[in-house]
Amino acid sequence: MAAAIRPAPPAGQDISARDGDRIIVDDDARVQIVRQRQATIRAIFDRQQRMLIMLADYAKPGVFPDGEVDAAFNFYELAGDWPLPPRWEAQATLFQFEGDPQMRRGYMLATPQGLVHLAPGRLQTEKLEPSAAAVLWYRGATMSTQRRMSFADAEQIQLAEAAKHRSAEGK
Repeated sequence: MAAAIRPAPPAGQDISARDGDRIIVDDDARVQIVRQRQATIRAIFDRQQRMLIMLADYAKPGVFPDGEVDAAFNFYELAGDWPLPPRWEAQATLFQFEGDPQMRRGYMLATPQGLVHLAPGRLQTEKLEPSAAAVLWYRGATMSTQRRMSFADAEQIQLAEAAKHRSAEGK
């Protein structure tokens, strides 16, 4: 017997959690967690390879980033129009969506040029950010934590990972 498909959850409210908060989720409530981080972002977009590398140096509230990469993301098999230069670096806000798959997923980047939504797959049910200046769909992604590494060093590691991914895919 096939399980019944649940309708999408109703529109909820935004709740700002602070360090040390405890969030209690009643029963089977479908919720979403959105991690929002200020960061220096370096993005390297390769239209021919349909790939985006994104390096993030997170900043704590009221403190400038330290110049070292904290996280690295590779997005593969992208579809959509990247609205920024192929090599772009600036202060931005990175949003990471987690939780119920019927709610918005992926990543969003708030840039001075507008919001860029990076969404997984090409699902008809995907909820997109209506105010996004651009939406790019990815079919594969990796995320890694980088510590005490310069942008130049982290970029070389992510480029090598991308080359391995292309080799594994037979491209």
